[in-house]
Amino acid sequence: MSAGIDSVIAYRFLQILTTPWDEQEAFKLGIIDDEGKVLRRARTLRLIKEKDAYTIFHRLIFGIKRLLNKVPGAGTRLGSFATALFLIKEDVVEDHEAYEYLYEDDLPVARKPLQEGRLAKGTYKLSNDILVGDLLKGRKGDIIDVPKTISSKVNLLGDDVFEVIHRKTKEKISLTKNDIK
Repeated sequence: MSAGIDSVIAYRFLQILTTPWDEQEAFKLGIIDDEGKVLRRARTLRLIKEKDAYTIFHRLIFGIKRLLNKVPGAGTRLGSFATALFLIKEDVVEDHEAYEYLYEDDLPVARKPLQEGRLAKGTYKLSNDILVGDLLKGRKGDIIDVPKTISSKVNLLGDDVFEVIHRKTKEKISLTKNDIK
């Protein structure tokens, strides 16, 4: 469950980080300017929509965004996306997704789009025990085979669920990308 919540938080973080200043709700409400500078402090906000547009989460991300804007190239729209991709690149590599990178100012820029809902052909190790009710279907460290690139069967709380083959038992088991490495 926490992996799903983490995914939602990470997605929201990256969404706010990559949204231009003038498209932020806080900008539209006059709380920040078009460079992210604070015009109205949080303690002066009275309306619920103002408080929702400028939470502590927003303030944290806006601070990071202002710092990134000082890095040459990172303040552009492409730079924001490249920065977001750089922040999650470890997950992309561990998930065996097909990416090619261009490096501009030492920031990776994806040439191929993220393939949501797909798991690449290959051999993986379980990073968690897989239980179905009380029945153990796979132990951490067991080998999983994916004979061809597959699509997810369902999306559960933001995580794609795949049906794969347990090498030792030859049984099909269901798991998410968070369950393998």
